[in-house]
Amino acid sequence: MKYIKAITWSIVLLIVLVALFAVIKIWGITLPEGWNMSVDTLINIIITVGIADLLLILLLIFIPFATHGSQKEYDENSGKVAQRKKE
Repeated sequence: MKYIKAITWSIVLLIVLVALFAVIKIWGITLPEGWNMSVDTLINIIITVGIADLLLILLLIFIPFATHGSQKEYDENSGKVAQRKKE
């Protein structure tokens, strides 16, 4: 469940970044002079965070498969509800 929440938040962040990128490009937003940051720098920051977010999503998807998840065995003779084997 924690992986699903993290992937969902990462996708939401990615959507927000793409929307921000589109708004900056379409409306031609310029930043205040005191920030000393050009629109190109801001776009590079957005793209960098987007790439890092995509990598995070991929890691969150593939880490459970790489670690093989839970290796705990279940007692098959316990009835309809699965019970963990006692050590």
